[in-house]
Amino acid sequence: KPEQLRQLISTNVHRRRAELGITQVALAEACDCTQAHISKLEKGLTGCSDEMLAILSEALHCHPAALMMEPARVTKSKISA
Repeated sequence: KPEQLRQLISTNVHRRRAELGITQVALAEACDCTQAHISKLEKGLTGCSDEMLAILSEALHCHPAALMMEPARVTKSKISA
């Protein structure tokens, strides 16, 4: 569903930005948009065009698909010898 994809992108943009330790202002400057736009995007209040997805992925040093994917789930499993 489109709203699920929008929420997934917003979560992944926020996480990746936090991993890189950059502010919304710095990301906005790298993407040639406003901090308010990044804020709305991270809150899932606005969608993301293909062009903006490409710009964000470049600024966040990741593949565009990484911004649209569910985060890997780490499961604890017992290893028996």
